[in-house]
Amino acid sequence: PSGGAGSRRLALASERTVHIYRLADNDVLGVKIADSTLTLESTLELQAGFRVTALLFRDEDSARALVIALGPEQGGRERNYIRIWSCEPSRPVSGDTPLGDSSPMSAPRALQREGFIVSLNEHVAAVTRLAVSSTYLISADASGECRVWQKSRGFALRAEARLHQGPIEDLAVDRHFAYSLGQDLLVKVWSVSDLKPVLTIEAGNLQASALAPINGGQMLPENPVIELALLKDEAAKPEAALLCVLSRLTAVRRPASRWSGAQGPTRTAGIPRGMLFVAGTVAKDQAIAGEDAAVLMEWSLGSTPVCQSAIVAHDAPIASIAYGPYDNGPVITADTRGLCRVWDYTPRLWCSQQIETSLGFEIAGNIYVGIASDPLQSSLYSIAGDQRLLVWRQRAAPGNEL
Repeated sequence: PSGGAGSRRLALASERTVHIYRLADNDVLGVKIADSTLTLESTLELQAGFRVTALLFRDEDSARALVIALGPEQGGRERNYIRIWSCEPSRPVSGDTPLGDSSPMSAPRALQREGFIVSLNEHVAAVTRLAVSSTYLISADASGECRVWQKSRGFALRAEARLHQGPIEDLAVDRHFAYSLGQDLLVKVWSVSDLKPVLTIEAGNLQASALAPINGGQMLPENPVIELALLKDEAAKPEAALLCVLSRLTAVRRPASRWSGAQGPTRTAGIPRGMLFVAGTVAKDQAIAGEDAAVLMEWSLGSTPVCQSAIVAHDAPIASIAYGPYDNGPVITADTRGLCRVWDYTPRLWCSQQIETSLGFEIAGNIYVGIASDPLQSSLYSIAGDQRLLVWRQRAAPGNEL
């Protein structure tokens, strides 16, 4: 969570183990991870047969409770659950475990498997995405089903609907709307309170022309970033324009700013305004880029959504998008090979920094990469695979790089 009352925490999970770290309250820019800014506070070990499929904190501005989606291991027959555990210790913690301290006298608190405070059992398919607003918890599963739970009424089921035919690839919410991606190459916008459809964006085809690599960022010559010049007027498109076809959509992110829930003037009430960032992969046999190269798109929302700019951003699919720590960004993308890139979008998308989360480790094939931004400390947390948590902080020096 970005702030609020109580302790600040970071949660991460492997398939069967969840770790919850407490962030130091007196943390300042420039302090390194070796200075014990993270303390392992508690852990949860799942029982055999279950695995973690998604997790996030229950509230936008508080880390008092953690929501964990549980599903059966491959081939298993257990049910799918969404369960909530309190992160607050019932008594003062006598032993804290700073990151890197393996002292047996400083064991973290073990969360009890049956110590959850809420259990939601409505999903038949595995829950793959969770999102939260100030009022609701939203869950989406591998069959395309989505459910809205009202937090103020003991997580009573408020609405349910099938958002897509097939798995929901990603989900984002703001105060009024939910944004979903499906295998149908559609970005769909829903009223978050009742899951009524609001907008549908066809994002599978981009009319583009290949321009020079974007300058000003740490781009390698062998990995040029190509801008997709989106032309709104069909008659004005040059003959050299290329049609870039996407094979799938992989990630969506709504800016976490004070303006993200704005609905515009009364005449357009009920329609989201502002920006939406969407990532997709290039289809086979496209001239603009190789198969599975990642495209990052900036959409301007309204009654008629418009793609403001798009970039061939990575050589591999984008697995995660983070935003912040400020109202105006930046946007951070992470691909399945462990490469993170930082993007500014004024006046158009351009890459300002590149971060190798693999740090020289040999990684075969695609890996799971997750990223989260910390607005209060101008930090970025990243995981790549199942072993390492990396913490990046913005420098106070010129350039303000991570």
